[in-house]
Amino acid sequence: MANQVFYFGNIPVVLPEDTVYSRLGRNRFLNKMPEAQKNLIGKYIAEGIALCHPTGCWLRLNIVERDSKSVKLENGDMLTSASLAELLASSHAVLLTASTVGAGIVEAATAASNAGEGVKALVYDAVGSEMADEAIGWIHGYIGQQLKRGSEKLTRRRFSPGYGDLGLENQQIIYDILNLEKLGIRLNDSLIMVPEKSVTAISGIERNQVV
Repeated sequence: MANQVFYFGNIPVVLPEDTVYSRLGRNRFLNKMPEAQKNLIGKYIAEGIALCHPTGCWLRLNIVERDSKSVKLENGDMLTSASLAELLASSHAVLLTASTVGAGIVEAATAASNAGEGVKALVYDAVGSEMADEAIGWIHGYIGQQLKRGSEKLTRRRFSPGYGDLGLENQQIIYDILNLEKLGIRLNDSLIMVPEKSVTAISGIERNQVV
């Protein structure tokens, strides 16, 4: 159905521990850990994963107008960003996606921090971030497989509001289009998503070149 938002109530995310350790590795407190500490972090990772409930949604919209700094979608909304316009230069449509892992992991990380359990808080925070990223990656993988049947593909890169010159005002546009309230997401006064471990993204849909 045209312009229908499709929702995933339970995204089957498999989170490799290495991705969490990679994120944690930026923190000097977690370098050169003894075995007992690694086991403890492994336990926290498992707990964090159990606290996450990945859900998401997607919508495809055609591009009807464009210039070097903006792209107009078929529903009349305009996305303003020179970098995004460049990414979508060969695209005839966009894929709007969103994912969230819910509030549980954020609340648990905050509680751990308030209790002075800094390492647990860091691990929970990293798990939440990675799970949200993996969830939206799963959606893109799923849609990518569907597009192949119609000789289409997604752009290799995707943009999220707040990065580069894609301002956060675009977050409100995506929020409204995807009706993210249905996923339990809201926007605060600064247009930041709540729960924090939520992600939105814009990708282009291109036609495969026939060789």
